[in-house]
Amino acid sequence: SKFRGKYLQILPQGIAHLVFRNSGSHYTCSKVTTTIHNIIVGKLWVDQSGEAKIVNHTTGDVCHLKYYPYSYFSKDVTRKVTGVVYDANKVARYHLHGTWDNRMEYQKVLSTAAPGGPGVVGKTPNTQLGPVQVAWEKSSVDDGYDQRYGFCALACAMNDVSEEGMAPTDSRHRPDQRLMEEGNFEEANIVKVKLEDAQRARRRQREAQIAECESGGRSADAQQARYRPRWFESVDDPQSTRVMHKYRGGYWEAKAAGQWPGDLLDLWSTGARAE
Repeated sequence: SKFRGKYLQILPQGIAHLVFRNSGSHYTCSKVTTTIHNIIVGKLWVDQSGEAKIVNHTTGDVCHLKYYPYSYFSKDVTRKVTGVVYDANKVARYHLHGTWDNRMEYQKVLSTAAPGGPGVVGKTPNTQLGPVQVAWEKSSVDDGYDQRYGFCALACAMNDVSEEGMAPTDSRHRPDQRLMEEGNFEEANIVKVKLEDAQRARRRQREAQIAECESGGRSADAQQARYRPRWFESVDDPQSTRVMHKYRGGYWEAKAAGQWPGDLLDLWSTGARAE
């Protein structure tokens, strides 16, 4: 992330993977930049900008999407998105257009007489397109959504603590988060500091233990003391040059059985309500 004074930019790293079980199609998707404006003064608002690439590694189809940043001087519709879908032979098959917060539409490419063949990037004057079809449309909002930071019902439900069998380390247990949702911002900030101090203390303790093992020539013990995620492992992403986190198993089995490992870190006890 980058803080620019009046706004904050979030630049996601890596790519997301999606594999459909029935068809076996394996998709990867890169992410665009999110900009949060008026961090200090004014009404907060969010913008998306940049280019995203969605690849079907099973068929070779590729979709290029362009998110247009907001411009005071532009006459274009705000939150605009355009894109083109190409097949494995780099022939344009579909054109997409719309907005990232409301509706996306597509049109099938019927023919193109552009110089260099049909694989030309973007729409040309000679491109013939089929009728407009709706690819995605925002669902209707619930009453009072503007009082919930604009969250839809799904976004609010994702933080529901009534689900049975949640892991003790589930972030929905965060007491500072719950306090903030209840409107106790001052108390939430105090608890947040306590949680972060406890996290730093655990890290210092771990680093000291590793240093002690290494100085004593106990490399195996030092390796054992290093932090390692329980449910994920770092592996090389075959679809990119980056390292990705791959699920190693065990979480859903423990959740189904209702038996969580006894050595899970106690993350939230120091976040008791402020005195």
